[in-house]
Amino acid sequence: MSFDVLFVDDEPNVLSGIRRQLRRQFSVDTAVGPEEGLAKLETATYPVIVTDMRMPGMNGAEFLIRARRMQPHAVRMVLSGEASIDAAIQAVNDGSIFRYLRKPTDPEALAGGVREALERFQRDARERDLLEKTLGGAVSTLTEVLQLAHPIAFRTTSRVVRIATAMGDALGMEPAWELKVAASLVFIGCIAVSERELQEAIVAETPSEAFVKHAAIGQELLARIPRLENAAAMVGAHLVRPTREELEAFDSLAPFRKGAIVLGLAVEADRLATLGMTKGQLLLKLEKRLTPRILKALSGARIAAEGEMEERTLRVSDLEVGMIALEPIETVAGLKLVSRDAEITNPMRTRILNFHQSVGCREPVRVGVPRI
Repeated sequence: MSFDVLFVDDEPNVLSGIRRQLRRQFSVDTAVGPEEGLAKLETATYPVIVTDMRMPGMNGAEFLIRARRMQPHAVRMVLSGEASIDAAIQAVNDGSIFRYLRKPTDPEALAGGVREALERFQRDARERDLLEKTLGGAVSTLTEVLQLAHPIAFRTTSRVVRIATAMGDALGMEPAWELKVAASLVFIGCIAVSERELQEAIVAETPSEAFVKHAAIGQELLARIPRLENAAAMVGAHLVRPTREELEAFDSLAPFRKGAIVLGLAVEADRLATLGMTKGQLLLKLEKRLTPRILKALSGARIAAEGEMEERTLRVSDLEVGMIALEPIETVAGLKLVSRDAEITNPMRTRILNFHQSVGCREPVRVGVPRI
């Protein structure tokens, strides 16, 4: 069954009242407490998620952070009697909420808020569809060019995308697609770099001036494509090491600069892993430069150099969260569910299994398991 909105509150009576108020206008599902809410997010998709703020075990802001990772496209709201400004700020900054409503709320105001959230979800869905159709082809073409010109840079890209997107999710960066595009094409400027310079840059603590120019070349190429201005700026600035002041004021930075910082750290982490450092060693090396929040976001990413991944051939039912698709995962009719080099997330695994049960998926599938 599909729903319009999920309400999460630790008081069953409150949830019953909300259901009565809204059931004629929306398809409403409820969860008593954050743990039940997270369990429901594993089995169903919700365009809108509304939570109370003060709940035992996990507050609303913490719940929304986890909900955002599980269903990043859902529009998130808070309905709470919590008067703490600090709690509200945490929910806005970390949970990326659409609206904060105070209890008690007039039924019409609540219905209006849910309606506006659904409209926001629909607008965002249309935007994503447009981006996939208009920009997807351009990005795919540029990626293929990079693969042909420099296979080494292309293989590195998939790992950088994985690290950067994980960090972006942890830091609540939106829109997520801009960072993913920038990470996918961070090395596109390497088409102007020789194979020797590229090989040397992989192991160099300070890359050559010729190699460094790839960032500016990549920015120039991407800036010519409409809607990729921010992604282009991220690529152009990713080699500029952030100051301590920038890291401490991360949330207030311009979107392109936040993306550039995350992208630069993803590239550096992958380079250190390629040189043979373990995840623990490279985190220790970067610890003094980074703030605890940025370091935590990096530590939550899967970091594994080429060759540090065990390849397996599995049935769809044996897929696990964290595995890397080494080839597209498709239905028997050819519908692509997962792209090559994508990391299997919990929502993604649920979607694959649902399609497999209803229409069937092609088997077996090849996946990689990073050795961390």
